[in-house]
Amino acid sequence: QVCFLIVFLFFILHLAYIDSYFVNFEWVYRFGSQYFLTNEKFYLERYFDIQANPLTYSYLASLIVKFIGIDQYFIYRIPALLGGTLLLVILSGYKNPWLILIVGLNPLIWIYSGRAYSELLSVGLLVLALKVRSKNLDSVILTFSAMIKFHSLPFLIIYNSLSWIFSNLKKKTINFRKFELKSIIIQSIL
Repeated sequence: QVCFLIVFLFFILHLAYIDSYFVNFEWVYRFGSQYFLTNEKFYLERYFDIQANPLTYSYLASLIVKFIGIDQYFIYRIPALLGGTLLLVILSGYKNPWLILIVGLNPLIWIYSGRAYSELLSVGLLVLALKVRSKNLDSVILTFSAMIKFHSLPFLIIYNSLSWIFSNLKKKTINFRKFELKSIIIQSIL
């Protein structure tokens, strides 16, 4: 199919420059990974001096470093590339090559898929959770996505709340006291 060919080209073209030097604050994720690899507190302190994101992305990168045994620039970009590729693979299900081109060549998607940033892995997991639509598995994937990037947390809360509301509306057994309590809790978190 044309869609999967476009996704394959997306992946291959990113691999062509995946081992280039870090730009902006990519090196901070490497410091987070170094904390897990060496257990040196310095790396953790330096990470949180600069970064406000959770350490999950760095932890995943450190697992890849441990598994492969190579500590190079490209290792820290693999999770982002996998997230961007996952996004395009799921969108390929619509069998619309223009959709894949528009999303894949979007500058934000293109750049963040090739950099050591947590955004694209989180987005890929969000889209995967929406595609799965299984009561237990989608919540697990969404929770993991929120662990990688906190911006996913409001989506996780809203998604679960809406599914609760619609399931109770179908049953016509909605308890408005519970609904009000859940609504207050959600609003206080947001």
